[in-house]
Amino acid sequence: MKDNNFDYIKEKFDQSGVNAPDSLNEEAVLTQLSSSQPVEVIPPKKSKKKLVAGVSAAAVFAVVTAGAITFTSLFNSPMQGGGKVLFRESAGLHAFSSRAEIQSTMNSVLKLNNADGYHKYDEEYLYGSDAINYSDSASGAAIPETGSSHNATYTQALGVDEADTVKTDGKYIFALHKYSLRANITVFSADGENAKQVATISDWDGEDVTSFNDFYLYDGKLIALSSDYLESSELKSAAEKGDMSEEDAALCIGATLNAMTDVNVYDVSDISNIKVVDRFTQSGRYVSSRMIDGMLYLVTNQSFSNDSSFPVTMHRKPATEDSATVGTVPVDSIFSVETPVNNSFLVVSSVDTDGGMLTSKTKAIIGSASTIYCNQQNLYVTAPEYSQERYTNMLNNVAEINSFEDVFFTESVQTQIVKISLEKELEFVASNKVEGSVNNQYAMDEYEGNLRVATTSFNEDYQDINNLFILDENLKQIGSVTGFAENESIQAVRYINETAYVITYEQTDPLFVIDTSDPKNPRIKGQVEITGFSSLLVPVDDNTLLGIGYHFEDESEGVYDPSLNNALKIVTFDVTDKSAPKVLDTKIFPYYSSEVQYNPKALLVNFERGDYAIPIQYYKYGDWENGVYHYSDYGETKTGMVNFRVDNGKINIIDDYTSKVFKNDDMVNRCVYSGDYVYLIGTRYSYYSDGYPTIDIEAVKYK
Repeated sequence: MKDNNFDYIKEKFDQSGVNAPDSLNEEAVLTQLSSSQPVEVIPPKKSKKKLVAGVSAAAVFAVVTAGAITFTSLFNSPMQGGGKVLFRESAGLHAFSSRAEIQSTMNSVLKLNNADGYHKYDEEYLYGSDAINYSDSASGAAIPETGSSHNATYTQALGVDEADTVKTDGKYIFALHKYSLRANITVFSADGENAKQVATISDWDGEDVTSFNDFYLYDGKLIALSSDYLESSELKSAAEKGDMSEEDAALCIGATLNAMTDVNVYDVSDISNIKVVDRFTQSGRYVSSRMIDGMLYLVTNQSFSNDSSFPVTMHRKPATEDSATVGTVPVDSIFSVETPVNNSFLVVSSVDTDGGMLTSKTKAIIGSASTIYCNQQNLYVTAPEYSQERYTNMLNNVAEINSFEDVFFTESVQTQIVKISLEKELEFVASNKVEGSVNNQYAMDEYEGNLRVATTSFNEDYQDINNLFILDENLKQIGSVTGFAENESIQAVRYINETAYVITYEQTDPLFVIDTSDPKNPRIKGQVEITGFSSLLVPVDDNTLLGIGYHFEDESEGVYDPSLNNALKIVTFDVTDKSAPKVLDTKIFPYYSSEVQYNPKALLVNFERGDYAIPIQYYKYGDWENGVYHYSDYGETKTGMVNFRVDNGKINIIDDYTSKVFKNDDMVNRCVYSGDYVYLIGTRYSYYSDGYPTIDIEAVKYK
């Protein structure tokens, strides 16, 4: 578009035959264009050829503009079937006054996506069951001191617990084993060298098999989050037994098979008699959750393929399964973002694990859920939004491309953000969009009422650039730093008070120090570079940052050494002078890798001792000989942990322990501690049970 020239816009309206409403002035049209909907182009099969758009520039302009006007009229004029005008509940959000209005909006989104269009394809790709393994991983967080002799889960915000696959109460260790015939939670005693398995919590209740995702420990209870499917006939039968009308029962059925998320509460106060005591079910695929003082906040993403797939909840007491309570989310608890793109609902519930599941509250919004950030006051839910036109243009301008999917799923054009108040019983406060995509939950942080968001986006040449946006309490953008670290992407973010530390990567590891003390004018104060990149940043003290990540060899600088490429790397940064950060110490572990590199919950911090422990794997496939690396048919492998301290910026290795229990291709996944012992939890592939790997434990006394 010619520098946003309004005459040019009018010319294209005239050429395309699309009449713009008289009420749309220049500013309104440009506003709509900035958030316009994409032209539908169904993704082709994989091909090395470029995708060529089958529409002219004027036709593209006309369709996109028409899409923007469709949504303008959708939220500002009487709707079919509803007969009432939608009103603005809060910034960037809309409320409904009837189910007919909700259905009309759902139908409009489905038409936009043509049901089988790219958004549906995109939805399944992005929000499948595996998405939860990565949405909350890798960047760094503060860990509250527990004041006890055992560790708590590594979390992002003080006072906000996060679900995990391994937790301990100091007496017992609970570990989720996903690689068995069924996803069981194994209970081990924390008895030092006498540690052993004492119980199992199965995801099979005698009738249905669900799939555990992760869990919490709280006040003698284990709260497990499970993926489930509910047959429409089962849901309808349960609905008809309750107070729900036949119409509502039909509305909540939707597809033939419904993706659901279960909250299963187990009483574990007596390990010899573990029993499920309560169950709450919410429609949609599990995205993530948080827990604050026993209140669980559950976020799911529910796709809809017709205009009757309404969000639904179910409460089931184990002793009275036949009297399940089913309900659709009421009209006054359903909203929409201003221009919904994906055919899905963001569904969120607050579930009181102390007061019983019947005290839960559920709300929904026509939007999407992918990644969440939560503090004790607010919950922020983000989702990527993709522009078909943008990617079509990219495919037509990129010289070399292997497949449509390679580009299509690389980055989002924008990220939708929805703010939900936890202090006001799940009130949807505001929504907005920022350019680019967030790499994980740690890209976000709320400070003095403002939300800070770090993203990676594209410049006009489709090269990666990076940004930091600051949004006020109503998610209105008030400040930004944009376009830094061209051709690199964000790998880690850590916010400490008014300072943001951002790691980007291509061949080197720049640590950017960004001052956000003036939210309207944030600025980069300094940076430092090393090879590789940190995927996890941890504050050691006021002036020292610990980075854990990957080392990569620069092949252009000499002989390539595969032992150092992709190796585990630990580094410390001196950030005393924000304008001149510097590297203090570096440790590279050839042939080593660790789950900590992509999952911060795998980091063990012992506040009593002031040290760290991480699980490690070692794979060596050959040796150097006369300047040439020779691969072996049988590599050397081992697993265990590395225990280290940071003293005055120096990294001091306390113990590089090789496991005596986990051998060959076995793998230590986590470390937890209780008293004087570190317990290694891992997967044993050497010894199989019913054709599946087993989970095991090893106690290692602290050095």
